[in-house]
Amino acid sequence: MGQSLQYTEAVLLTQAEYDSYQAMSGPVDVVLASKVFFFFFSSSIFLWLIGKVLGTVIKFTRDA
Repeated sequence: MGQSLQYTEAVLLTQAEYDSYQAMSGPVDVVLASKVFFFFFSSSIFLWLIGKVLGTVIKFTRDA
C-alpha cells in the first residue's frame, strides 16, 4: 500500500519539427466541416429510412 509509480516523459522538438506540426494543424474551416458532417449524417438517416421502408414492405408481402 503506500507505494506509487510515476512515469514522466518529455519530448523536445526542434524548431523545424515544431514549424512542420504547426503547418499541419492549420485552422479548421467550420463551415466546410459542418457541411460534410450534415451530408453524411443525412445520408445515413436516408439509408436507414430506405431500409426501414423496404423491411416493412417485405414484411407485408411475406404476411399476405
